[in-house]
Amino acid sequence: MWRLCVLQITFFPISFLHNGRSVLISSLEVNLVKLYS
Repeated sequence: MWRLCVLQITFFPISFLHNGRSVLISSLEVNLVKLYS
């Protein structure tokens, strides 16, 4: 059971970073637009 948790802990951030990179960049761009507007 703990191996599944370890796999989730190790692979979830990797997949999250890989899939959420564009989301993170877009959110940063939105924050920059709000900051400079």
